[in-house]
Amino acid sequence: FFLHAVPADAGDLPAERREFGFANLDFDLARSGSAHGGSCVATVALPDYPIARIRTGQWVRGEGRLWEAEFPFGGG
Repeated sequence: FFLHAVPADAGDLPAERREFGFANLDFDLARSGSAHGGSCVATVALPDYPIARIRTGQWVRGEGRLWEAEFPFGGG
């Protein structure tokens, strides 16, 4: 799964991530979560800085993105 945290201030990103504009928090469900009865749950540590948006979805090698969603995050 891919998980991108877009900061409220791009200056909060490490220098090597600023050109992309987001923190890459991609994860493998087998290592970071579990599936139960058709539902999936994962836990991923988020950065300590204010986050403006979260983008997530599922990516499969050779097939590309199967689905994706983006939503506002935080109260700022």
